[in-house]
Amino acid sequence: VVKKSLTQNVTIIEPQKDVSLFLRRSRIFIILSKNEGLPNVVLEAAMAQVPSIVSNFDGVNELIEHHKTGFIVDSSTDVMRYALMLMNNDKLRRDIGRQAQQQAIKKFSYRNQQEFINELCAGDIQS
Repeated sequence: VVKKSLTQNVTIIEPQKDVSLFLRRSRIFIILSKNEGLPNVVLEAAMAQVPSIVSNFDGVNELIEHHKTGFIVDSSTDVMRYALMLMNNDKLRRDIGRQAQQQAIKKFSYRNQQEFINELCAGDIQS
C-alpha cells in the first residue's frame, strides 16, 4: 500500500469481530491469505454486494466465479489490475456485487446447506 502510494485510498484495519459495518462501507473486498480454508468473510462480502478479489487457494472456485462474482488472483499485479478495474467502473462493480450475492444465496443459504447435510446423512451424495 505504501510502495504503491495508496495510503489515501486504502485503510488497513485491525482484526474485527463484526465485519458487517466495514463491508457495508466498502466498494471492494480483498483477501490474499492462502491459509483461510473457506473464508466466510467472502460470503459476507457477497451478501453485502461487495465484489471480492481473492488469492487462488484450494476450493476458491466454490466461492468465486472468476470475472462473474469476483476475481481470483495469483499475483500482486493481478490484484492491482482488478482493484483498479472495479474502482473505476461503478456499473461493473455493482453487477459483480449483485451476482456474488445471488450466488451466495443460491449456493450457501441455510436451506441449501441443510439440504446438503440431509443428502450426506442419507448417503445420496455421489463422488
